[in-house]
Amino acid sequence: MTDGLVAGRFRVLGLLGSGATASVYDALDTRDGGRVAVKVLHPHLAAHPQMRAAFLREAEAVAALSHPGLCGVVGSGIHDPEGEAETWTAWQIAPGLTLGEHVRERGTLSARTAADIGTRVLDALAVLHAAGLVHRDISPSNVVIDVDAAGRLRDARIIDFGLVDAAGSTTRGGDVLRSAEGDGVVGNLQYAAPELLRGEGVGPSADLYQLAGVLYFALVGSAPFPRDSPEATVRAHQSAAPPTASVRVGGVPVALDRVIVRAMLKDPAARFASAADMRDALASAVAPRATTVAVPVDATTRTRVFAPALSPAVDAADHAAAEPEGRGGSPWLWGLGLVAAGLVVAVVVALSSGSQPTTARETPAAVVSSPVPTPAPSASETPVATPPPPVMAQVPALEGLGSDAARRALAAAGLAVGEVASVDSARPLGTVLASEPPVGASLQAGGYVALTVAGGSNAVPDVVGAVEQSAIDAVAAAGFVPVVTRRTSSAPTGTVIAVQPAGATSIPLGTSVALEVAAPLPAPTPTAPPITPTPTPTRTPTPGATP
Repeated sequence: MTDGLVAGRFRVLGLLGSGATASVYDALDTRDGGRVAVKVLHPHLAAHPQMRAAFLREAEAVAALSHPGLCGVVGSGIHDPEGEAETWTAWQIAPGLTLGEHVRERGTLSARTAADIGTRVLDALAVLHAAGLVHRDISPSNVVIDVDAAGRLRDARIIDFGLVDAAGSTTRGGDVLRSAEGDGVVGNLQYAAPELLRGEGVGPSADLYQLAGVLYFALVGSAPFPRDSPEATVRAHQSAAPPTASVRVGGVPVALDRVIVRAMLKDPAARFASAADMRDALASAVAPRATTVAVPVDATTRTRVFAPALSPAVDAADHAAAEPEGRGGSPWLWGLGLVAAGLVVAVVVALSSGSQPTTARETPAAVVSSPVPTPAPSASETPVATPPPPVMAQVPALEGLGSDAARRALAAAGLAVGEVASVDSARPLGTVLASEPPVGASLQAGGYVALTVAGGSNAVPDVVGAVEQSAIDAVAAAGFVPVVTRRTSSAPTGTVIAVQPAGATSIPLGTSVALEVAAPLPAPTPTAPPITPTPTPTRTPTPGATP
């Protein structure tokens, strides 16, 4: 960086994020005054020519593509004014937050908003696929969204094209920046398609699988297959049935469930044929539908078709701005609404069964009962009211439940959610870790139970000095993707000598963590020992001898 400028051109305004391979800065382009996102390869990686080339391929792969749903390339290159290579790419800056950040900070999204994000991303993927490319890394951290205060989507874009490659390419050992000496399968484990995890050729349908998992996350707040270990997550992607969001969250249309499940089928050929096909199915799943209502008033009244009724779950953002952003209505309110609807139908039927037919426009007169005066009791007759004993409720087992499931469990027990504290944890976002009072405690019905939940982030383990496999296991157990690189060092071979991001840094689950492992120093070249000249013996003359 010279004169405070990256590549002699971009003035850094702040940090947007940092991962295992690069840091991304909010920057000002001094050439035209525009705001850009500048991605700079970490210096320890920029020292290797093959890693610089791999890093720059990201921008080269998509430089010719243009779509509002794809972050466009502004420029790329290697800046080396002082003998210290600075490898960079610059991109259009996307307004808003990543989907992962939005859900973590503001909560899950309505079905309508999630579907709008999906259609925007699918439009962008269609452009990518038409160019013969596959993204291979669609995840909540690689989709940036901008949502207004009422929950309506303003913008959604795909970012991070580091794994983009030609359709049919495998992900096995395909990225020197992310795999250890070409011996792994690269990608985000939580959203990876089964064929990607098997190291097979990856086609466009793998992107559709990943997007379906991202839509599930947007609705529920967790990855589709949260498991206790990476191995269990891989097995789930390979063999477990696709999850249904409506089981976890009330108000998700069954049609939307069907779209997500089809896109996450194990056989790529059984998924949607293209991004356009999935887009059409997604739009149809949340489209408003007219509802036909029969009103049995009398024998001469025919069934009438009322104005189209919109699904509350789908149009919560459009028709209930007062509702908390991104959240559907309470299932208890829906239950009360259904009861009220039943009472209305019962009243209509009762009125229509009388001897006097009633038209739909007639309104029965209100019946008012005159109050009957009751003599006030004398002082000596005033009864002494004994307050009833308080109704007590027991705190149910909540640990391990998602936030919505915990809320329902408490409501069923006659209790309510109180203060919610988010903490670092390897458990999926929103998972209940503890409650106060604890399980089994008794408190008055209607009381509040405070919850401690997983916040979707965790602290990077400090594994410097640990052996390679132990470090990999610790990073994976903490909820991150370990990425191993090697560097010659005097430290014991096979031990971790550096971690990026540093240990104890709190970052979102699923983020890559770079582990730099010590490789043996080159063996010294043997040198021949110095040759010591042997002295030549000399004769000592004998006294008296004749020369």
